[in-house]
Amino acid sequence: MLDTTAPKLALNEETFLSPQWLSAALRSTRLLPANNSVSQVRPERLSGGLMANTYILHLSYLEQDDALPASIVAKFPSSNPDSRAAGKEMLAYEREVKFYKEISARLSIKVPALYYADIDTDTGNFALLIEHLDQARVVTSGDCNFTQLKASIRELAKLHADTWNRKGLPVAPWILAFDDAGYQQQYLSWSRLGLNIMLGAQGVDKPEYFEAVSEGVINCLKAWPEYLASHSCLIHCDYRLSNLLYQGDSESVAVDWQTLHIGNPGFDTFYFIHSSQVSDEEGLELLRAYYDVLSAQLGDSYSWDACLEDYYLGVIYAAFMVMVTTFGVGANSLSEVAKAQIFSIVPVYWGFIERHKIIDRFMALELEGCSA
Repeated sequence: MLDTTAPKLALNEETFLSPQWLSAALRSTRLLPANNSVSQVRPERLSGGLMANTYILHLSYLEQDDALPASIVAKFPSSNPDSRAAGKEMLAYEREVKFYKEISARLSIKVPALYYADIDTDTGNFALLIEHLDQARVVTSGDCNFTQLKASIRELAKLHADTWNRKGLPVAPWILAFDDAGYQQQYLSWSRLGLNIMLGAQGVDKPEYFEAVSEGVINCLKAWPEYLASHSCLIHCDYRLSNLLYQGDSESVAVDWQTLHIGNPGFDTFYFIHSSQVSDEEGLELLRAYYDVLSAQLGDSYSWDACLEDYYLGVIYAAFMVMVTTFGVGANSLSEVAKAQIFSIVPVYWGFIERHKIIDRFMALELEGCSA
């Protein structure tokens, strides 16, 4: 059990990375004995994150001890003012800190061990120190293999099964639920703000159907509370290869829990399968592997047909995620790097919606609040 006593959160990243602050943090959770301390820190900045600054910290100790970690992963608020403000407003920082402190230990899905976590919810300032799996690696869609993808989607099924219909989850305001009508007004606003930024972006190719599909997605969001009423669970909301670590082919570890929600399982299955750039046949094989693990826990209460329908409609979430991410990283201006990342995804998700007539398919459910 972690000791809740913690050092005062630092006001700047330089202090967070100091041997003195890290010693106090690791002592507070009893990872570091009281008579030992961190003597030297060599930070290695990790790239890829848009909402936070992440490092591998290589540590030396006053008294070397093989039981102490030679390196840890540290996560702090983004240096970008827009991203930092959005991370606070959308509770992204609070969700990840409290996921590790309050939920992760009770779940079957593999995640890094927690060493220290704290947040000032008034300012959004936070620090997260977790296990560095130094033998694990991140793969891309170009160099991963199908065994690894199956391992990841089976882990995802464990997350969903463990929390099906909110089983075992605390009732807490930081666990945002897509079927909460009050929260709906917020995510509709974020979606609209993100879409406006995308529409105004210059120097990028936008499909001719981009605006119409986007408006259709936002219209579908109005009916999400009713759509999710029949079944929901804890979802990662950004479950893709860049947020997964592989130890060999058969062990997959999930990281980056800032976006977790209570929502429809298809949001995660579609997002993972399509971001992995597999064929339609391989996608269905992955979905079947997911369903086999899930149904072993749930029995007949969730049918294969329901799983398949949730998967197809999950593309609505994928497009929504792109809009909200755009708002999060580009409230005042969208960097060229962020612009390239965002608009490389548009043909995949918006194109899928257009080809498969997903908006019409969702409208056919005749849910309240969703109009043609």
